[in-house]
Amino acid sequence: MRSRIKHQEYLSKVSQLETALQKRSQIANNLRKAPSKRMSTSETRNWKMHKASQQKSIHRTMKSVQTRMKKLEKVEKPTEMATVKWIRQEYFIKKDSRT
Repeated sequence: MRSRIKHQEYLSKVSQLETALQKRSQIANNLRKAPSKRMSTSETRNWKMHKASQQKSIHRTMKSVQTRMKKLEKVEKPTEMATVKWIRQEYFIKKDSRT
């Protein structure tokens, strides 16, 4: 019972870290989009440098999430016990021939 709970907690933690990793990568990919054309060249250059530093920090957090996933203690899936079927047994009580 306890091993099953630990395994479920492990699976939920892994899925949580995987979704966090996917969100971070999606955010990092969205930062690559070019700025609108109404910016001047100097503004565009500043924007690119700012977005590059943001993207760098996001990649750093992605790497930390990956290391957390690697360092997570792996819990083996508990073996399922075989189900036991009880066959209904009828007990025959012999009646006394005296009665």
